[in-house]
Amino acid sequence: NKEAIGQSGGIHALVNLLSDGDALVRERAASALGTLCVLSDQNKSWMVEAGAIPLLVELLKDEISKKPAVVVLRSLAEENEVHRRTIKERCAEGDLAALLKL
Repeated sequence: NKEAIGQSGGIHALVNLLSDGDALVRERAASALGTLCVLSDQNKSWMVEAGAIPLLVELLKDEISKKPAVVVLRSLAEENEVHRRTIKERCAEGDLAALLKL
């Protein structure tokens, strides 16, 4: 169950890995978060509470982690105006363009 992972602190741990020094670790953490946010508003809330948005926006500058970061950011913005606004505030214009392209 995806929400059991969130309840057990797994989302917080994955969010922490988004700032790891290893690009592959960051990419895999973002990919895992993308899987966990599908069809789970609760997991999306936990991601935002754990500080995922600024870290995911930062990953838009990293070619290895960019695509999974976009997937998660799109999912967080979907149907949630507060998350969408927060993401827009954190993104530079070029980053927003990248979000729309991928």
